[in-house]
Amino acid sequence: MTSDLVRRAALVLSTTPPFPRDYGNRNRVHQTVDFLERLGYSVSFLLYPFDEEWVAGVPDYYRELVRRFDYFAVIPNQIRLHALAAGTHHAIDEWWDENIARHLEWLFRRKRFDVFLVNYTFLSRAFTLAPGDCVRLLDTHDQFSGRREMLEGHGVAPEFFYTTPEQEKIAFDRAHGVIAIKAAEAKFIRSLTRASVFCVPYYDDRPAGARPRAEAAPAEFDHDRPLRLGFIGAQNAVNFVNLNRFLDRFDRWMRLYDLPVVLRVAGHVCRRIERDRPYVEKLGRVEDVSEFYDGVDAVVAPLEFSTGIKIKVGEALARGLPVFATQNAFDGFSASHPAQNAASFDDLAEAITAVACNETPLQPIARAGERSARAAARAQARGFAALAEWLRDRARRIVFVTRAPFWRRSTLHEEQISQAIEFASQIGRVIVISTADGRVLADRVHGMFDAAELAADAVPAALGEIDRACLISDLLVAEFDDEARLAGVAPRARLWTLRGQSHAAEAEGLELRARDGAAGRAGSPLRYLPSAVTRNLRASHVAIFLRLRPSDWDLCVAAYVRAAAGERGLTTETVEGAGDGFADDPAFYTRICGVAAERRVFLGAGPAHAWALQIARYHDGVSCLIATPEFVAPQAERLADRPSLTQSIDAFLDGGDSAGTVGGPDSGWGRFWDLAKGG
Repeated sequence: MTSDLVRRAALVLSTTPPFPRDYGNRNRVHQTVDFLERLGYSVSFLLYPFDEEWVAGVPDYYRELVRRFDYFAVIPNQIRLHALAAGTHHAIDEWWDENIARHLEWLFRRKRFDVFLVNYTFLSRAFTLAPGDCVRLLDTHDQFSGRREMLEGHGVAPEFFYTTPEQEKIAFDRAHGVIAIKAAEAKFIRSLTRASVFCVPYYDDRPAGARPRAEAAPAEFDHDRPLRLGFIGAQNAVNFVNLNRFLDRFDRWMRLYDLPVVLRVAGHVCRRIERDRPYVEKLGRVEDVSEFYDGVDAVVAPLEFSTGIKIKVGEALARGLPVFATQNAFDGFSASHPAQNAASFDDLAEAITAVACNETPLQPIARAGERSARAAARAQARGFAALAEWLRDRARRIVFVTRAPFWRRSTLHEEQISQAIEFASQIGRVIVISTADGRVLADRVHGMFDAAELAADAVPAALGEIDRACLISDLLVAEFDDEARLAGVAPRARLWTLRGQSHAAEAEGLELRARDGAAGRAGSPLRYLPSAVTRNLRASHVAIFLRLRPSDWDLCVAAYVRAAAGERGLTTETVEGAGDGFADDPAFYTRICGVAAERRVFLGAGPAHAWALQIARYHDGVSCLIATPEFVAPQAERLADRPSLTQSIDAFLDGGDSAGTVGGPDSGWGRFWDLAKGG
């Protein structure tokens, strides 16, 4: 039963599916989905497809996507994909599609999610449609600020998405948490936003050596068994410009030393290789990247400029392959060999030449790659661990524990608990644990919450399980015997106690209080008028409320009210039977709500009158006077001397004074809202 209470749901919006895992960005999405599922979230997935294979048809793996998720849908594109900027840079929402908005609005009305994960900053507008209690998490994948300037600085026309820091800040600020793919980008993001920023580097978490290598690298290379290098990439400008420029430089080394080297190029980048070379094998798109990596001795990453982290490097390291890389390509990974950290294309070509000519063994570079792989795996694990703890803290629960059958709403205390649950459900996810007999009828309480019926002795263990999974931020207890024991189970939770008949007489009138034990603040137990109250008021009518056994004093004052009202042309009625414990009397509760008088006089002492004032004060246009032998509220404050009882009654009937009460957003519930929302 308790495991159902901590069931959590996450929604992912992405331009790329999480599988097949044949592209790095797909593998990144797969990793974040897997991360959420390991934390216990059921995942729903919205795909707004950018990939070429979705332009003209529906891929075969669509069926697998539908089976894979709690809910899956493809949002059709109605705008041009990959459009160039209308100005010098893209506005952050320039690629936004209202089809996404329509689907999200529909979905959020039908399913409730604890976490909403959006991939790429240019889709961050989706966060503006999420409910307030949904944790908004942005996975950037890449930094788009400065992208145009970087490309143009290398003589490359801008492509894909490029924007300014000011525009990208808009995306960051829409999120509660932002995921960067390397430390340098995390530092940049932190400089722009107050959102929580996490660095989760890319590392291919698929088991290394899942497929045995077809042929191990020999001790020496020659033209019968050349050094087989691999490069894999999409046909973006970063890949094909860098690769072509490197090949132009590497051609000289190949001719000069007649190198025994074969370069196997995979992916759509093959389409943009400018000319054929005898040592370059163009494989095109490969169905299984494992086959590609199994067919090479090492991977080369010749990049003088780029953004983000190089997923091709992470994949090679995870498979135990040596990596020849420039400094830019290895950025985000820990280098421990000069071949991983070449300052230029010529330095990179020299490192490859030394291995191909058997001057330098390949094995030390492979061992350096293993060290880099272990460091990358640890860095990714630390990033996900920090993110998991943050999500646990953000996806908190407000928990009610009560033995009252609050869903009946037949007493004022039950009404108090029901309204408190409704109020809290506007702040965050609510769990109600009931120890009352009978099944909780949640449809009678107008708030979204999860409920469980447990025996009283099972409550502490249930709270402990909830707190470990989600973190209980606020624990509200009504009519439960061992409050202190419950508070100890969730040590970080604020403890609130709801009692239906606490009251206090103060100089300004009578208040009914719900106390925050930690801060000693007070507030009203009812936030709004119960729905049974009529609003058809009679302006010239006075209702006199008497307790069950009125004293002579009560009767005397009631007689004076009738006489004074008659002198003013006001009609009166007397409502009898208000006992001190009337809060547990459904019949009198109904009668209080049904009286149509604009003016009400409550005679006698006891919590009944506090509740009556509470109800009446929330009724539009109702004025109230409370009179006991000890005090009168309100007093006719315009009189210079201390007023008499009759003076206060006269002033009240003339419309001059009315008692007040604490309630609504300025009450203790306002404090509860501030604390619960602020965490």
